[in-house]
Amino acid sequence: MQDATRELVEQYQAGNQSALGELVRQQRPFIYKTTKRMCKRNVYWDKDDELSIALIAFHEAVEKYEPGKGANLLTFAHKIIQQRLIDYFRKEERHHHLPIDGGKDEEEVEVSKIERDKAVDDHLRRQEQLEMAATLAEFEERLIEFGITMEDLVGASPKHRDTRENLLDIAKIISHEDDILSSLKAKKQLPVKEVMKRVKVSRKVLEKGRKYLIAMIIIITERQFASIKDFGGIKDE
Repeated sequence: MQDATRELVEQYQAGNQSALGELVRQQRPFIYKTTKRMCKRNVYWDKDDELSIALIAFHEAVEKYEPGKGANLLTFAHKIIQQRLIDYFRKEERHHHLPIDGGKDEEEVEVSKIERDKAVDDHLRRQEQLEMAATLAEFEERLIEFGITMEDLVGASPKHRDTRENLLDIAKIISHEDDILSSLKAKKQLPVKEVMKRVKVSRKVLEKGRKYLIAMIIIITERQFASIKDFGGIKDE
């Protein structure tokens, strides 16, 4: 361990509280990198609980660190941050909390790669499920603005593949027609006559597929719904 870091640790353990602040300032990149690697995604200081947990874990590591044990501070801190995050992931999944004893040997606090990866993957899967649920709830609220419920959409979804693909092609064309989009989103109604001028399609097809068509246009043109494109069979061009 570098002499300056060792000195700060010793100062903090001797009662100098400001030394901890300096240690955290110096090691923020390390704390961030460790957290990001565990979460397998970008994390943000003002947004993600995982970074707050990592900061607390780093504080714990500084308090429990014993220079005579052999491992340097960052190696020891990495293990505690890793374990605290896994505890958090498991708590999110309602798994049992696994405690860590900073006084144990390095081998005893090692978390197996399989165990760590499973906890992280379970957490990520849960996060994705929550994010998808939130997106679908927002999408449902957006549809209601057009007088469409999710039940309506399910009932209006074409049963035949050719019909779905035809309506989807129409939705993609409309998504590039600014005047039609503006009219649709302002009046909350599909401007059938204008669509018929741009696309070779009958009024009957548009009227019958109106709800499905509006839903697809919303998904295509509103960025916050990009994650549910698969539900509509929409592929990025």
